Amino acid sequence: MSSTWARDSLRLRHANIFLSSKRKNIMPSFLPLLDWFGTFYPATLNLLRGDSLNHLGFFNPTYALAPLIPFALLGNDSIYVLFSILAFGLIALRLNFKWWSILSIVLSPFILASVKYGNIEWLVLLGLIMPKPIGMIFLLIKPQMTFILVLYWIYRAYGQRQVVKLIAPSIIAFGISFLLEPSYITRMLMYANDHNAIANFSLFPYGILVSFVLLVLVWKQRKDTFALSASAFLSPYITLTAWSVTSFQFVKHKYLALISLGLQWFVIMRIV
Repeated sequence: MSSTWARDSLRLRHANIFLSSKRKNIMPSFLPLLDWFGTFYPATLNLLRGDSLNHLGFFNPTYALAPLIPFALLGNDSIYVLFSILAFGLIALRLNFKWWSILSIVLSPFILASVKYGNIEWLVLLGLIMPKPIGMIFLLIKPQMTFILVLYWIYRAYGQRQVVKLIAPSIIAFGISFLLEPSYITRMLMYANDHNAIANFSLFPYGILVSFVLLVLVWKQRKDTFALSASAFLSPYITLTAWSVTSFQFVKHKYLALISLGLQWFVIMRIV
């Protein structure tokens, strides 16, 4: 009992440091599992208790917390970290990536940041390897990093007259989220309008040109990974960890994958 109390106290101290530093516009980057302690862990506990999710920095749809419930109940943060690493590996394997592709993903600074801070990009990107109607639910957990891909899927489904089948599960999931937490819409609008937040690493509007080039590649090569990267460059709000979607765009070309990895590290060293 005492060890459980001590562990929960430590988590709450991390969360309090995170929330107070957000109010002071300071990002305590030295803290491991910053997003897990400060946002997703307390939000999941609040959901289980029936408490409000406001003031926790949680701007995702409420259904995103459902897969996190086992990790919150287990109370072992190492399991969460290990699972997120395994999830990224599973995504790479299911997409039939070669060894250099997996290496470029494992060494991506954005992927490493996502794991370090305990964010949920792994959960979002699992949507890439699921049947599209279910995968879209996962991709829409963070629409700012996937919206171009979602629109591309809808466009292709329209040509096959399967739009309703594609989007119906996501509509149901968002409806449940609204019923569980009606303030979800308000939180999302706050998130969308907070372009000057300290955690915003968007290149908009300067990324429009890059996004246009990627959209041309999507049109010509029909590759979902280019659509993911286009979303990141076009989004007016995107966090550092959400840039992990760009780690997947050139992975099937050995030299381009290595060049992309080098550019990622160059960018990360310039902005952090």
